[in-house]
Amino acid sequence: CDPDQTSELPDSLAGFLETVTEIPVSDWAALRPLAPHIPVNLNFSLLQQYRKIRAVEKHQKRETGQLSAALQGRLKSLQQNNRILATGMVRKPFPGKTGSMVETQRETSRVLSLEDAITSMPAPLRRKAQQLMDNLELVQSCLLQHLRGLSGSLRLTWGQLAEDNRLAVTDVSRWPGLERAEQEDFNRVRTLSELVNWWFRQLTDKPSAESRQAMEDMIRATLIVASLGDPEEIIRGEVAAPPRLIRPGERLKVRLNRTPLPGTELQLLDDLQQVTAVLSVEDQVADSTEVRITRVFQNDIRITSGSTVIGKIRR
Repeated sequence: CDPDQTSELPDSLAGFLETVTEIPVSDWAALRPLAPHIPVNLNFSLLQQYRKIRAVEKHQKRETGQLSAALQGRLKSLQQNNRILATGMVRKPFPGKTGSMVETQRETSRVLSLEDAITSMPAPLRRKAQQLMDNLELVQSCLLQHLRGLSGSLRLTWGQLAEDNRLAVTDVSRWPGLERAEQEDFNRVRTLSELVNWWFRQLTDKPSAESRQAMEDMIRATLIVASLGDPEEIIRGEVAAPPRLIRPGERLKVRLNRTPLPGTELQLLDDLQQVTAVLSVEDQVADSTEVRITRVFQNDIRITSGSTVIGKIRR
């Protein structure tokens, strides 16, 4: 990932990265060994005040940020949970001083965050923390860039699974459609896998549940943002009237969030959010859209009222 070849993260992902910066020093593989550099005479009360001010400023920044309606809808649940997670991490109280200097430093490292280390610690810890922060942001920008280079159908599938929290974000090898993606662009998929592996390797072997969740939320959010492309072009809906038979040529009715042109290609997803069939728009009638099955990828699929349909507007 070349810093000169990647763009800044979009505002939609800033809040998730900010939560990552609240992960404590003790949970970072690169920072945990530097706990002995934490001063034992820290003013914990003052540090806690700084953390509260920082949390308020970040909240105000997020509230004034502008996201498209489509993106707000897709990220809303994940954003809400992530904010609750961040609030709990920021409010975690610093420990009192103990009779042991080493013990005080160890306990403090379990609360002192990556951002605290960047803004309030001595040079050795501060420099290492800033380097880690720069790399974390660079890797996420690079990941988003490589994801956007894949086919829209694959990004839509992964984005939907991430939104539903049904994707093993820590293990790219388990992502559906990976073989198809490798056929399209093997080097890009290999890079994606390496980036995700690197991301989770930055944590220690046994991080806290909150730290692990913050890192997973970041990947999920990036997948959702990458899946949208231009949010205004995304078609989403569900089956209104299933077909009699599941085979190419059979027709069914769907309800969509927007009216696509005839010939627009849609994808039918199963309960695991995997693509099971391809549909083609035939006509718009009353409050539904008539579509025709053009390809079937699984012989044993079921299409019921409410089955998910996704696609992209044709221009």
